[in-house]
Amino acid sequence: MIIKNLDDTDFKYPTKEEFDKNVIRIHEEELNSNKFKTAKEFVSLANEKRNLKLEKKLFKIVGTLGLEDKLVNKSYDDQRIIKAKRYNKLKQFMNSLTPDQIFSDLYLSATAKYMETSITDCKLIIENLRKQINNSEISDRNRIFTITVDIPEERLDLFPMAIYEMKSIPYYRPQDYKYKYIYLLDENNRHIYEEYNNYATTINNIARDIYKLQMWNLLFVFPEQIINYIFSIVSNENEHQFDTAYKVLKK
Repeated sequence: MIIKNLDDTDFKYPTKEEFDKNVIRIHEEELNSNKFKTAKEFVSLANEKRNLKLEKKLFKIVGTLGLEDKLVNKSYDDQRIIKAKRYNKLKQFMNSLTPDQIFSDLYLSATAKYMETSITDCKLIIENLRKQINNSEISDRNRIFTITVDIPEERLDLFPMAIYEMKSIPYYRPQDYKYKYIYLLDENNRHIYEEYNNYATTINNIARDIYKLQMWNLLFVFPEQIINYIFSIVSNENEHQFDTAYKVLKK
């Protein structure tokens, strides 16, 4: 559930009738918004572009929570080997598909794009990391480096932003609570935002996994032992960036 932050604007609290009218007005405005129309079109197309059999195979490799639970407390070499096998398994799976199979499915087409864009974007992040490493003294103890890079503007459409499903408005009984959370959409349509956010979450999970696997793939050639333990893709109304963190140890 995506909820907009509380609006702390101070003004006279409404009557029940005014509150109910405000809810109806919000529903009507949302139904006529470009945001709703875009989300509805996205959900409609996404529901058509599904190949559940192939998606099941994909989610055994990327996009599913818990896939890296077995890496807890593993050595650097063990982590590298496991990630390399997973990355190669993903490449083999995607190479086994025809273009029609890939682009007939929402998640598979997103995967194909991320496997391409992740190379360019990860190389840019690594350039920044190398600058920090070269300007630092690396010893036989882990050093932590954090790198934040803006997502290129041409990539923004690849990382769908979540849509707020609810917002708070002044309540008519402030003695109980001052604000009431309401759905932006009426009962017949609120499923559109819920479905859209589910799709967006899954797509972004796939992207995060692929970018992190790509990062490990590219970092192995460097003389240091570099562990990319955080790779976050932040895309919202306020910021669009890759947030990453690394442990670096001299080999």
